[in-house]
Order: sequence, then C-alpha cells, then structure tokens
Amino acid sequence: MFWNGNMNSGTCEYKRTVNQYCYPYDNNWCDDTGPVGQGLTCASYTNPYGSEYGVCQCSANQYYNGSASLANGFCVAQHVYNQSCTSTSQCDYRINLTCSNNLCTCSSGYNYNPSINSSGVMGFCQPASGYLQNCTAILTCSTSQNLYCDFSYYNGSNTTGVCECNSSWSYWDGTTCASKLSIGGLCTSNTNCISSDGLFCSNYTQSLGTCDCDSSHYWNGTCSLKLWYNVSCTSSYVCDDNRGLQCQGLGGIMFQRCDCYNTSYIWDSLYITRQDKCMLKLGYNQSTCYGNLECQDYNYLVCNGTKCDCLYTAYWDGTVCQPKRNYTDPCSFTYQCRDFGPVNLICTMGTTIPQVLQCLCNATSFWDDCQQACIVSKKIYQSCTLTTNCSSNECDKAANLQCLNTSISSNAGWCNCTSLQWWNGSYCRDKGIPAWGSNSSALCNSSYQCADYNLVSCPLGANWPSRNSTCECATTKYWVCS
Repeated sequence: MFWNGNMNSGTCEYKRTVNQYCYPYDNNWCDDTGPVGQGLTCASYTNPYGSEYGVCQCSANQYYNGSASLANGFCVAQHVYNQSCTSTSQCDYRINLTCSNNLCTCSSGYNYNPSINSSGVMGFCQPASGYLQNCTAILTCSTSQNLYCDFSYYNGSNTTGVCECNSSWSYWDGTTCASKLSIGGLCTSNTNCISSDGLFCSNYTQSLGTCDCDSSHYWNGTCSLKLWYNVSCTSSYVCDDNRGLQCQGLGGIMFQRCDCYNTSYIWDSLYITRQDKCMLKLGYNQSTCYGNLECQDYNYLVCNGTKCDCLYTAYWDGTVCQPKRNYTDPCSFTYQCRDFGPVNLICTMGTTIPQVLQCLCNATSFWDDCQQACIVSKKIYQSCTLTTNCSSNECDKAANLQCLNTSISSNAGWCNCTSLQWWNGSYCRDKGIPAWGSNSSALCNSSYQCADYNLVSCPLGANWPSRNSTCECATTKYWVCS
C-alpha cells in the first residue's frame, strides 16, 4: 500500500496495477516493488483525469507478461533476436524487432546484424536489399525473403551482385522466395514448379495452371516416362496415351498390359519398326500390311501379300468376309462360290424351275459328295460306278456318256453310249434313221451308225466306207414313222 496524501492529510491505498492511473507522476502509486510486486512505473499518459495524471506501466524495454484485467503478471525485459514471443510488444524495439511466427525477428526487407550496438544492446535489424536489387558483402540481401546475392550477375564481378532466389528450390512469388511447387500446385510459369522432378506449369485443359508432368510422363513421386506397348500396368494413367495405349487385360493386375485401346487398332511395330504407336487396322484391299493382325481381323480379313483380303475360302460382301457358298447354293457371281481347288464350283444357271443362278460344277465335271468337290467327268470307256451313295453322273454329260453295266459285277460299269447311240469320236450321237417326211436320211459310213435295232443299215458304207452313204431299210422293208 502507499500514502496518497501529504504530511497533514491522506490515506493508505492499495498500489495501482497495470494500466491504472497514478498521481502526480509518482511511482509510489504503482506496484513497483519486487519480487512480489509488478515492477510498474508511473508514465505520462493523456487521460480524462487531467494532464497531471499518469498511468502505471512497465518501463521502457519491458513488457507486462500477464493479463492487465487480472493483474496477474509483472514486468519483464523485452526479448532479443530469435527469442519466443506472442506479440511484437514483447520484442526489443531498440533492435527493430517484430514478432513473426512466434519469434522475435527482423521485418521483411531487413537483416539482423549482431555486431551493431543499438542503444546499449548488441544487434540490430538493418535494411537489406530486395529482389533484383544490387547487393555487396556489406549491403546484404533480405534473408527473411530467402534471397541470396548472385555475384555472377554482372559478368563475374565479385564485389557487386543482384539479390535473387535460389532457382534450384525457390521462385519469387512477389513477396518472398517461395519453395517450388510439386504436382498440382497452382502456378503461373514453369519457374514455379520443381523442374528437377520433371514438372512444368501445365497448359493442358485438364490441369491448366497447375504443376504437372508433360504428356509423355506420369507422376510417380517424380515424372516418369509413360509405359510402352505390352508393358505391365496397373492403370491407364501410366500408359502412353499419346501413342494410343491404355491398360488392358482380363484376370487382374497380373495380366494387364499397355495395349491399343480397342480392337480397331493395332501396334504398328509388331512386324517391322515404324512409328511405334497404335494405328487403325487396315480394311479390305488396303495396303500395306505386314501381318494378319494389321488387318481388320474382326471382319475376318488377313494379310495377303501386302493387302488385306479375305481367306481364299471366303469372299468380301462389302462389309465382312463371308464363307464361300457350297454346291447348289444360290449365287450372283462365281467368287461367291467355293471356286478354289479342288472344289472348283462356278456360278451358273441351275436346273431348277424356274432356273436360278447356283454354285455348280462346269459342264465337264460332276459333283462328288464324298470329296465335296467337282471331279473331271470320265471319258469314253473309263470305269464308273453304277450304284453308290457317294457318286453320280461320273461320265461326261457334255459328250452324252452314261455309266453302263459291264456285267462283271452289279455295280461295275463303264462310260459309253447307249444302244441307241454311237460314238463319233467326240460325243454320243443318236443312231441314224431313213428319210421320212421332209427329213433326209441320216448320213453314215457304217451300219453301227444307223438304227440297227430297227433293221436300219448303211448299205453302201460297208463296201465303200470312204463314200458318204445314208441309213436305209433293207430292200425288203420300208420305214414306218412311229
């Protein structure tokens, strides 16, 4: 307590605490004793009580470490450089300190020089050079902005340089040298991103204005080269989409590979080295192919020489390769039939009524069901089979030959003319008959050429074969038209 009056009058009062008034500038009014007291002094202060009144505060270079409303603190010395703080008032103003990040430090644009004596205190925050300003060994760059003096800036001069950011890890953000950004960091130029990790400030639509890998790389802690064809993968993100690759495969990760993204495309270097990318598979009659997989195999095309074509057993219908048609199937063109050997079908008018184009054998061949092929018809006097489940019309139909019994066995035969015909060297011709009506007698030079089964003969041909004769009845007979 203290006496608030003079020798003649006054009372004892409790000493004032921090921020309470005192009069008349008498330190005795303030709790100034220690160690129990707060160490306050009566300082000049403009207040409503009049100019003769002061206020109880800590002396210069001190601060109150408690709550003024609770009066639970006392005056302590202000902190020096790099000591902890919660407000700038706790830092020694004589050194030009401020409280930043809970430490007494220099303001931005100032550097701490421990060799300067400021008002009896060693150390002082002196002005520093800012970004792109000149610097020397004495005029240093602002360390609070992470700047350094680049003495190589002026062509190798070692006395004067320029304050810059260390480009290996930082960039100037307008206020300080900020750490370069990793993947996804917002950026305005490539210098903002960690180039040593392969990052740049993206101009791609999906990552515009952020640090990203270029289109040939993917992020894997650093920018790694995207994977090529047939390399194991876990997602399409790691495959080189610039080359048309995606992560494909069934049966789990163990079976997944970077491959062209659908069946319409194929890796162009499967057979020969080309551009190393996915190319559109070639269509019908397109070139140049080097293997079947380069053709539209989903349309059953194969590489035939250097062009994509159907297999010889199929034909192109304008959309897809269709199997060539079998015997008696309807057709429009021979290429639609099984025209390849040994089948050799052609598209020709059939024997149906009405007639339609069918896949059939040519006139000199017959269809063999067992061999499923057109077989060349047998000639005169060649053996043939009379009865079988696998053959019919073995003899040359164009020559009118038929398979006739040889009497050797029930099914053995030979290709010959019937008894009503004769072989003229090329085909079976009907045996001739005498003249009747307006028709003249058939020419002959031997009786076997005439209808001998009706007693018609070649009377002159027998004696003069070189002379043309006619088929006639015997002199005792005449021809009756039936």
